[in-house]
Amino acid sequence: LQPHALRGLERGLTGSGEHHHVAPPVFRTAPAPDQSAFLQAVELPEETALAIRNGWFHTGDVAVMEPDGFFRIVDRLKDMVLVSGFNVYPNEVEEVLYHHPAISKAAVIGVPDERTGERVKAFVVLREGASLTAEELIAWCKDPAQGLTGYRVPREIEFRDSLPETQVGKVLRRVLQEEERHKAAAPAS
Repeated sequence: LQPHALRGLERGLTGSGEHHHVAPPVFRTAPAPDQSAFLQAVELPEETALAIRNGWFHTGDVAVMEPDGFFRIVDRLKDMVLVSGFNVYPNEVEEVLYHHPAISKAAVIGVPDERTGERVKAFVVLREGASLTAEELIAWCKDPAQGLTGYRVPREIEFRDSLPETQVGKVLRRVLQEEERHKAAAPAS
């Protein structure tokens, strides 16, 4: 978002880093107070009530304001992994994974962990002809040259032939999260 596009618009970041701004200047106000015509048009009253609180439209994006006044979107709040109280943004870990020469595609999610609350799990598709073990990839991620602090290093790696994607090629983390929930709920055999 460019500062001049938001001139005169009250905006900011919540304590969690979520980007928010006053709803009425951005969306046409609907007849009901604190409701957005745009959000009501898609008939999602529960999501509308969650998104607009105290006159602020909460985007669900985690953003940081750069010194020049520009906002940089870091990730989605719902995708953030909480490891021992530390925020881990999957996009940042995925960016590191994509620098590994053997990796074609990668996705990162949080999975439950008894000790830390959540741990980082990476799903990886290797380039054709490449070979890599989970231990090698974890060791590579731990290398200080990769820039990942210890709590952001994936603790679990799952190799796959493909990852679930949208029609435009964006990896669907929510499908991976749902698969993990099903695995956790399944009785041990």
